[in-house]
Amino acid sequence: MTENIAALTRSLVAVNSVNGSDGGERGISFFIEEYFKSLPYFKAHPGHLFAQDLPNDSLGRRNVFALVNGGNAADGRTVILHAHMDTVDVEDYGPLKPCAFSCDALREKLLGMKDALNDDMRKDLESGEWMFGRGSGDMKSGLAAFMTITAELSEKADSLGVNLLFMSNPVEENLHTGVMASLSVIRELKEKGYQFLFAVNSDCVTPLYPGDTTRYMYLGSIGKLLPCFYLLGEGDGAGRGAARLVKEVSLNPKYCDGDGSEKTMPPSVLKLRYEGSGAFVYFNYMVMQKNTDEVLTQMKEAAAIAMPEACVYEFGEVMALAKEKLGEQIESDLFREASAHALSGTDKREAGLSLVKRAVEAAGIAPPAAVAFFAAPYCPHNTLDPEAENEAGLKAALEGVLKETEAKTGEHFRILKYFACLTDSSYLKLDDSEKAVTALKNNFPGMAQIYNVPLDTIRALNIPAINIGVFMKEPHQWTERVYTPFSFGVLPEIVKKLIEAYEEKRVNA
Repeated sequence: MTENIAALTRSLVAVNSVNGSDGGERGISFFIEEYFKSLPYFKAHPGHLFAQDLPNDSLGRRNVFALVNGGNAADGRTVILHAHMDTVDVEDYGPLKPCAFSCDALREKLLGMKDALNDDMRKDLESGEWMFGRGSGDMKSGLAAFMTITAELSEKADSLGVNLLFMSNPVEENLHTGVMASLSVIRELKEKGYQFLFAVNSDCVTPLYPGDTTRYMYLGSIGKLLPCFYLLGEGDGAGRGAARLVKEVSLNPKYCDGDGSEKTMPPSVLKLRYEGSGAFVYFNYMVMQKNTDEVLTQMKEAAAIAMPEACVYEFGEVMALAKEKLGEQIESDLFREASAHALSGTDKREAGLSLVKRAVEAAGIAPPAAVAFFAAPYCPHNTLDPEAENEAGLKAALEGVLKETEAKTGEHFRILKYFACLTDSSYLKLDDSEKAVTALKNNFPGMAQIYNVPLDTIRALNIPAINIGVFMKEPHQWTERVYTPFSFGVLPEIVKKLIEAYEEKRVNA
């Protein structure tokens, strides 16, 4: 299996699937589809291999699904293996850019310049145990591992004690529209009797500090909010308020989330634009446990600190005032405007700001004032619930497999609650309260038109999603590399052992 995964990783890296490139992500979906078409199981069951076009996607991108029906999975128990197929761009490779999609050619180039590399990278290169190339770690090696596992298990489909759904999604590196579209397919399968026990992602895992060789497993996904502010002031009041707001929020540890063992990074400012009497500011805000309504309250308090002379509103309050003045028609007008923005390809943050400005004008709000709202992307946070029997059982099963693997391989594992980077697994389970969801919807201008996260479907599916990732270093950099002994050898066995525990029904569904 190790050699098969290595060869398939090289082939996948060779397919340029840079996020947003013309034909790239679409092209790799056909490569994956052809791989499965060549397997005996899918030749015998062609209807179990299918693709889904992403709705209204200008690049024609597609999700790919490969479904293996287990002969002994009479109760419909099903495991999802999912991975993304897009990568970030290759501009950072500089003169090495022509080799970025060839693991072997890039390795030869690096060997020729090894004396110019830092000690850690040179050591990894000379060991022969690391594979280099764009997507080698994030995440075509994980994709290759799951494709190979699916292929292997399809050979014993008649005796398999679970169904297996392989899923590959595009658009992970920015807006996650691939996995969101896939939820409609998963929902249809659920209606046909498939019982989704859990999902496994193989998104890349990195050392937490120099020299760290611990293999981390994650029971859930960090979340992301994009709190935005439209500030109105007289003279240079909006500009000064924006500067004070950035000083209050950006990199301030008081806005971190989590507990003693796991914490998010503090929020960081992504944009500040001063426009005379108005300013536009937004922040990257990561969450583990905070609900959306809590973050909204915090951000309103921050705006009050930055502009103590201003009236501070949330967008929902502005809309209520606008409807009082102009009636329900204003909401319909804004919906139409949001739809036009969505079709035109306007930046999603700018589209939200445009709607806020219209609502502020309709409500008759005068400066000084601040309006807090949310914009795309929104990534839900989730982790396993120790009070839910099936989720506690999944954690216990993983712990058992890792203990067995440690004894056999000498690897050291640690289980954490939240995968600390953005991941498609966010969209398989929703831990936010109903109050938090309502706060999000009310304060996300044009959410249904601009960035329609299928929250009701996520809540209804509620699929526990864990991450058993390939081990790599320096994702999104030209030094990206994956550690092959673990990623191509140990990791697939962990995943297969976990599935086996459910095949034998040692774990309650």
